[in-house]
Amino acid sequence: MSGAILWHHMLIQRRTTSLFYNELYILTIVWQGRTINEQLRLTWENYIKDLYQNVRPATRNLTQQEDINGPPILVSEVEYAVANLKDGKAPGEDMIHAEVLELMDPKILRGLFNKIYDSGIIPTG
Repeated sequence: MSGAILWHHMLIQRRTTSLFYNELYILTIVWQGRTINEQLRLTWENYIKDLYQNVRPATRNLTQQEDINGPPILVSEVEYAVANLKDGKAPGEDMIHAEVLELMDPKILRGLFNKIYDSGIIPTG
């Protein structure tokens, strides 16, 4: 039965009762003498399954380390990032102020950042 016809009949013959189940308010709709709670649940279940269905093609297996990590960080990227830091701001969790990074050689920073990027380990103080 189409949604419009169902809605029309529900408006005409609508009778609702409320139930408390697992502390949730559930609206039960009785239509033509039968409860359509299960139909609503199945409709939502199918909708969610369709919504989150994975239709992407399978990805290929990455075998080379550079494919997994991506390209290395460039000196130009470090220079750009450091140039755009704001002075006078509180440091982050690493407790390194922007002014300290501005004083360091971008090539040394690039080496450090690439080591962190490749290993996934951030050195501690």
